Amino acid sequence: MLCPVSTVAQNNDFVIENFRKNLTDLTAISLNVKDLNGKEAALIRFAVRDTLFDFDPNLGYLKLEKKKGEVWLYVPQLTKRITISHPYLGIIRDYEFPTAIESKVTYTADIRITNAAYMQALIANGGMTNILVGKEGKDSEEESTTPVISDSIPVTNDQRRDDVYGQIVPAVSEKKQNATEAHLLFGVGYQAVGVVGPYASANISINSFNIEGGYVFGQKKAEGISIYSSEYGDNILRNMDFKVNQAWARIGIDANPRSLIIVTPQVGCAVNMFKLDSETSPDGNPFETFYTYSGIAALRLQIAIHKNFRLQITPEYHFALKKDPAYEVVKDTDKLFKSSTEGFNLHAGIILRI
Repeated sequence: MLCPVSTVAQNNDFVIENFRKNLTDLTAISLNVKDLNGKEAALIRFAVRDTLFDFDPNLGYLKLEKKKGEVWLYVPQLTKRITISHPYLGIIRDYEFPTAIESKVTYTADIRITNAAYMQALIANGGMTNILVGKEGKDSEEESTTPVISDSIPVTNDQRRDDVYGQIVPAVSEKKQNATEAHLLFGVGYQAVGVVGPYASANISINSFNIEGGYVFGQKKAEGISIYSSEYGDNILRNMDFKVNQAWARIGIDANPRSLIIVTPQVGCAVNMFKLDSETSPDGNPFETFYTYSGIAALRLQIAIHKNFRLQITPEYHFALKKDPAYEVVKDTDKLFKSSTEGFNLHAGIILRI
């Protein structure tokens, strides 16, 4: 969801426009840039065509990164205005942000060059500033060659301007944006379909890839099962109760890891453990304990309430990979046996990221 604000700052040769809050972009939260007091910064993402622009917010900036077609500027909350300058295109002084700058929020804006001759030369040079500038009122010509497009470039500008909460804003040591991000996640919740019961899980996440394991503590039982078994002296085994637990492992890829709603396709496998739960059981009962194995195809949906706290719901389908002979005997006596190994499953819960 975007919250657009239609405010334009005009200058002869470039303008700032389309400044808006982007509530679906969680970059400011996930990168965790902080000021001297430990308060998380806001992020302003300027779309630019030229890297010669300089940025000077009234509270200074904590971090600046030049990316392909963008400049990412991390600023303290309560920043109110910014001065943007260019060696050829002029300067916009004290542009007032049309909305309050809040901690942990991402904002976007466009810097559009209105000097047609400069833009044509920029495009003609393949994104390189190699332009002879002959503006009216100037007798001399200047020439500069600077690449417009670059990867993340750390900036250690030691800007120390206005006070923030009575403290100056220090320069922050930089980390390259493309560094590997690894997190450990823990989940708890309830599985409502299939093996019904509470579950716990652990997940290792590296960038958008994750590997996960979990265990469901089954609550439902198959009760009063009677089976005729030639393996047990041609007798009928009566009044047996079974419970089932499930262990699973899966891998997945977050399709949009920095969004408010995260979609994760997953594949994996599960071990379904059936155990006789009657008070008495004859020795040698072939149905004492048996296992089945299932493949899993799942689609997890997460809602990021906070950078480290998420709600999730996961619909999934289980298909049998291997069945114990005992399972083949009992699977039609109670629907719990088959639903624990084959068919639709659904669980939901919370995830804590550390």
